[in-house]
Amino acid sequence: MKIHLLTIYLISTGLMAQTHQAMENKNIHGQFARVQVLNTSNFRDKITGLIYDLKTKSSCTGTLIGPRHVLTAAHCIYNFKTKEWSENLTFKPGGVSKDDPGLGIFSFNKFFVQKEYIDSMSEEYDFAMIELDTPVGDSIGWAGFRALTKDESVEGNVFSITFAGYPGDEDFGTLWKVSCPGTVKEKLLTYYCDSFGGMSGSALFKTTDSQNFVIGIHTFGGVEKNGGVFIDSINYQLIDSWKNLSNFSTNTIVHFKNLSSSTF
Repeated sequence: MKIHLLTIYLISTGLMAQTHQAMENKNIHGQFARVQVLNTSNFRDKITGLIYDLKTKSSCTGTLIGPRHVLTAAHCIYNFKTKEWSENLTFKPGGVSKDDPGLGIFSFNKFFVQKEYIDSMSEEYDFAMIELDTPVGDSIGWAGFRALTKDESVEGNVFSITFAGYPGDEDFGTLWKVSCPGTVKEKLLTYYCDSFGGMSGSALFKTTDSQNFVIGIHTFGGVEKNGGVFIDSINYQLIDSWKNLSNFSTNTIVHFKNLSSSTF
């Protein structure tokens, strides 16, 4: 598997003015525009949340997949350049504006990520799980997740995807949604959905699915296309083991808040 060049989507609000034009040129393709979400009457929007680092003032997006389990991008919790964990993250589900309290603001207990991402930053490993300190999902619910079927994951297969997140080129804390065709390319889904810094970690849903199953995670943008990693059978087993705290693969790294990390 070759390592592709990518544009990381975690954005610092302090650097936004400097990076706005460069990132816009790479990630806003103009074919499939985002639409602002004004309320959380749609269940998927209610369980989507703003991930915010109180120290670096950077943000991402995450989605509840369990009582206290948030699926997101690995680069949202670990800085590959500085080799540092994001120790000051908060998660606010169901917010649609800066002043909207959403369903509360929660801290975390631990992160789960693959060792391969820590070692290489390869796109195919760029997903992670955050375990919150509060089981907010017990009161609002959560999404399921599934692996793409053998037929769905055939190279070059195309199907419509939908995702929502908190882009840095719009008012802070506002939620935006987009749908477009996604194409299977190796271990990734690529697409022309408009996106921007802050939308990393957004859950990818297959638009035609009648149920709320996450099938991938939005992670990168580029001059040609944007994209993310899809859930195959291996990724499904990995995420399931993180969520249920059982049968960890030997490539799992668990980082405890303000403590050391453990490899299983």
